[in-house]
Amino acid sequence: MLDSKEYDRKYRKFHSERIKETHKKWYIDNIEKAKKSRKKYYKNNCEKRKEYQFQWKINNPEKAKATETRHYNKRKRNLGFEPLNDFFKDSVAHHVNRINVIYIPEKIHKSIWHCLESGKNMEKINKIAMNYI
Repeated sequence: MLDSKEYDRKYRKFHSERIKETHKKWYIDNIEKAKKSRKKYYKNNCEKRKEYQFQWKINNPEKAKATETRHYNKRKRNLGFEPLNDFFKDSVAHHVNRINVIYIPEKIHKSIWHCLESGKNMEKINKIAMNYI
C-alpha cells in the first residue's frame, strides 16, 4: 500500500493533462473568485514571494538577465504622449504612432492584437480607432 503523499505524486504525474484542464475550466468559471484569492495570497505572502523571486534569480541567471533586458527595453522605447482626444472612463491610450495617442475603450483596444514596433495590425486598429473618434 502506498502512503498518501506518494500516491498523490503518482496521480498528478499520470493525470497532469486532465488536472490542468480541470483547473483551467474552474478558473474560467470562477475568474472573479480566483482574482480575489490570488490578490489576497500575494498580500498575505509578500515577503515569501520576494524571497522566492530573489532565489529564482540566483538559480536562473540567464533567464533572469533575459527578463530584465526585456523589461528595460520596453521602458526605453521613448514613446511620446500627445492625446488627440480627451480621456474618458474605461478608456485606454492607444498609440497611433510614436507620439500621438487616442483614447479608445479597452474592449476595442484588445479586440485586435497589434504591435507598434513591428507594425503588425496597426493599420486595422488605427482605422477602428480613427472611426471611434
